[in-house]
Amino acid sequence: MRTTPICLAECGELLVLDDNPEDRYLIAIERGTHLVVRAGVHAGSPGATFTHPAIAASGKQIYEYKHYRPNGGKYWTSRAGLTHYFVIPREAVTLLPVKGLSYIKATINGVPVTFNVSGGSGNGGWTDWLCTHTSIGVGHPIRDLKRFAAVAVRGTPLEPIPVEPLTPEDQERWARKVAQACPTIKQRIYFLIATGQNPTIHLNNGYHYQENRSGPGVAVEYTWRKPKRPIGLVLDMGGRVPLNQIDWYATAQANGLALEGGASLPTEPERCAAAR
Repeated sequence: MRTTPICLAECGELLVLDDNPEDRYLIAIERGTHLVVRAGVHAGSPGATFTHPAIAASGKQIYEYKHYRPNGGKYWTSRAGLTHYFVIPREAVTLLPVKGLSYIKATINGVPVTFNVSGGSGNGGWTDWLCTHTSIGVGHPIRDLKRFAAVAVRGTPLEPIPVEPLTPEDQERWARKVAQACPTIKQRIYFLIATGQNPTIHLNNGYHYQENRSGPGVAVEYTWRKPKRPIGLVLDMGGRVPLNQIDWYATAQANGLALEGGASLPTEPERCAAAR
């Protein structure tokens, strides 16, 4: 079993981490001098507004998550976000002596990452395949993105990066999820209410207010605990609506709030130009 990290540029096409015949583990590596690394960020996070000349492309994406219940059942959730693409020299990547089994443990410029890869039995054991185009998943903080950008390069033959656009149906779904996650939209609505402008509040499907799905907002309800935080809105005539029942996308549109930026609302940010 290998016990020391190794630079990816020194690995060749096959890295044997464990040569034990009963528990053999290898990483097959596609030839090349760079990796195209996909790093996903959620809408509403600082990473969604991160820009840097070293980002080769960015694209909108809906991330699907599978969850498991204690009784063995499972369910899915989804979140909107952006995927940033970095072209990373292999000298900046270090593979760690860990048996990931489809999740290769590594570092990029010192940042711990996990490459999500395919794997299978072969070569007398388990083999993971690290391809030139790979993913490190979703949710790295902006400090990590800055470290990736610090070693990323532009102008290699790997560009332009192919980025698949969302379908029209997923574009609207993405926009709605961005609005739902965006704190800026909510803060703007709270401000309109606090200044007596009574913005129109739209409710999600299945919720009604006096047999309508919309009404003027007149007050914001806060928790009684510190720090105070909004937990609902009060519509005219005293109707109380929890925040999770509000259609923030329709509410933003009804009140003329600009749909801007990956972390705010869904017009195409300038940094995505390379993805189009």
